[in-house]
Amino acid sequence: MAKLKITETVLRDAHQSLLATRMSMDDMREILPEIDKIGFYSAECWGGATFDSCIRFLNEDPWERLRILRKEMPNTKLQMLFRGQNMLGYRHYADDLVEYFVQKSIANGIDIIRIFDALNDIRNLETAIKAAKKENGHAQVAISYTLGEVFTHEYYMNYAKQIENAGADSICIKDMAALLTPYEAETLVKDLKSAVKIPIQLHTHYTSGLASMCILKAVNGLLDPSMLATNTNALLYQVPGGMLSNLLSQLKQAGKADQLDDVLKEVPKVRKDAGYPPLVTPTSQIVGTQAVFNVIMGERYKTVTKEFKGLVKGEYGKTPVAIDPEFQKKILGDEEPITCRPADLLQPEFETMKKEAAEWTEQEEDILTYAMFPKVAPKFFKDRRDRKYGVDGKHSDAENKVHPV
Repeated sequence: MAKLKITETVLRDAHQSLLATRMSMDDMREILPEIDKIGFYSAECWGGATFDSCIRFLNEDPWERLRILRKEMPNTKLQMLFRGQNMLGYRHYADDLVEYFVQKSIANGIDIIRIFDALNDIRNLETAIKAAKKENGHAQVAISYTLGEVFTHEYYMNYAKQIENAGADSICIKDMAALLTPYEAETLVKDLKSAVKIPIQLHTHYTSGLASMCILKAVNGLLDPSMLATNTNALLYQVPGGMLSNLLSQLKQAGKADQLDDVLKEVPKVRKDAGYPPLVTPTSQIVGTQAVFNVIMGERYKTVTKEFKGLVKGEYGKTPVAIDPEFQKKILGDEEPITCRPADLLQPEFETMKKEAAEWTEQEEDILTYAMFPKVAPKFFKDRRDRKYGVDGKHSDAENKVHPV
């Protein structure tokens, strides 16, 4: 009988989804040894939006957070979420930076890197997979699960085969918008297991109220059909939980909060126009923001965001369905679409970032922090330096003081 392995997500995805990724290291540290005793296969504790939140809102060094997690949880595999060629940022980075980030993540304590691409474009994952394998890490590739006429089991089985052929150690079904129903989870897992030999993991959310039932059906089919209630809006609009609050926030800023329903109806239309991208970071934000503009402007695509234009152009990779050439021409004008792997157009960036960050660098990992968030990182670095040495340049003992939780 296959062994069931459980991943604890409270240290990353739980507070990212429920608390805007605002849990500080002080919030977590006391409970870490207790979590470590439970016997989880792994603890997802880093990556995703935690890196951004650490330097943007919490004034914490994300690399130091990882080192603390590793120290306090010696018996549990540490797992992170990694956006493939996007790393933990919101654009494609050159291969040398991706390789270096993976190297440093594993060197600082990560065991399992869950790698995904918002477009399910295997080309955007290959560099990260190879880098993880080179460092003897576990490369788990996540399938961004979504619904639509193109997203059949055959589509997912074909993608799973590409993932296995690329060298991944395992596959994760990433159900970021809680679109799975219990019986769909059961049949999808069966079909994927028939297509590949590597292990399958299921990661889902509770937005539609079905998560625990989906997980149970995915492992053994023990539920009564009468328990399969769903939130039909989640299944119709396919909007991830974190995206809903962002859409409402954008509408409130424009004084159009009453038009949320119209925006939700517009989202699947924009998604179809854009080649049916699964709605997960960054495509969820890109499609959602464009839907907001389409509604509040009273005319579709009267205003086109830079990011949506980039998605249509191919800057994020190949969409699951080819974009209509006429629509592409409307959005791009005279600009030529990108048909190759986007990162192939980028020059190596590491040395450039190293020079730009030289003023602030106290550890090699700071170069990666700067590379992903060049506008936010300098302030974080300055604040860190001020806390450490004092504004007058003298060493501060602030880091040695005990702060109440």
